[in-house]
Amino acid sequence: MWKITIGYATPFGNIAPPSGVTYFVDMPGLFGTCKDEELVSLVENIIHSKDIEEMESWVSEVQKYVAEEQPAIALIWGDAIYPYRSDKWGGWIPQEGYGPVNYWTWFSLKPIS
Repeated sequence: MWKITIGYATPFGNIAPPSGVTYFVDMPGLFGTCKDEELVSLVENIIHSKDIEEMESWVSEVQKYVAEEQPAIALIWGDAIYPYRSDKWGGWIPQEGYGPVNYWTWFSLKPIS
């Protein structure tokens, strides 16, 4: 049986944890419908990592597993296009796929005199 989810994407899905897997896995608080036990276990390992190195290791394992088994496939991921006033505000930090609207911009944006 196949399930197709049509929805929206936000930077949260790629930041916490840092992969889009939260859009696929069926776990409390996540968006997905994929009940693949191995993928769920790998994502739990990411979530419960004790440091960034451990988390990155588990993210790599998820990438390998998804590439080999393809329990879920993203059909589309659009680039974000946002107009912004670089003549009025400085400190924009564009991020590929999200444009300038992201965590880092919010904390670096300053008015230009």
